[in-house]
Amino acid sequence: MRKTENSFLVKCKEDKKRVMVIVPHEDDEINVAAGILANYARGAAEIMVVFTTNGDCFEPAMVRQKEAVRSVKWLGGDGAKVIFLGYPDQLNMAQETWIDKKGRTQTYGTKDFPDYRYVKDGSHSRFCHESLVKDIKDVILDFLPDELFCVDFDSHSDHRAASLAFEAAMGEILKERISYAPLVYKGFAYPTAFKGERDFHDRNNSTKFVKEAFSAYDMQNLKRAYAYVGDGMQKNQLAVLGALHLYISFIAMFQYLLSLFN
Repeated sequence: MRKTENSFLVKCKEDKKRVMVIVPHEDDEINVAAGILANYARGAAEIMVVFTTNGDCFEPAMVRQKEAVRSVKWLGGDGAKVIFLGYPDQLNMAQETWIDKKGRTQTYGTKDFPDYRYVKDGSHSRFCHESLVKDIKDVILDFLPDELFCVDFDSHSDHRAASLAFEAAMGEILKERISYAPLVYKGFAYPTAFKGERDFHDRNNSTKFVKEAFSAYDMQNLKRAYAYVGDGMQKNQLAVLGALHLYISFIAMFQYLLSLFN
């Protein structure tokens, strides 16, 4: 079979763009956008990766941060920028003000990697949804990326928090800056999101008509237009930001089209 290059990845190498990846933990950048970052790095793209948490549930923040910087530089080149918003890994979100396992209620950093809000204006952000939305909004406006890649809504609480806060932040940005129109892609950091293919389609009626066509694909490549809150909470349809959300992976679609001719 003749090898055919993926047109989307070829385009990555040719475009000089600002590219931002927003993920919760220091490894999610690999799960969500490793191949994308590597391809953009071959061109002239400016790359920034934003971590919403310090990833310090099981390892010290400094360890995770250093690992993340090495990973991002390896994938995106030495010029790639890394930002840590400074929220803790696996927050207690059961009340209005979130509290981490050490009793902290504000963002924090380390000696080498202070948190974003402290670097920006000398203060720290309170642990709450509103602060996370503001921090994500501000870091996007600071960089003004042409293309954004963000973690999608799955079973992990930090992933959910980042996904929902990102969509709220983008909603505010698009209302305030009508001329700003970045491309936004969302992808699952966990391949087992929604507990598998059957559960995914059972919860998302809008995808049932393409179920057979995409049955051979890794569900991580199929993006959904609805997010449902689990753990017994009422399911909610999230606002679809018009053409902003391009939920079906170019890679998956390309593979599907190829299969029609083989």
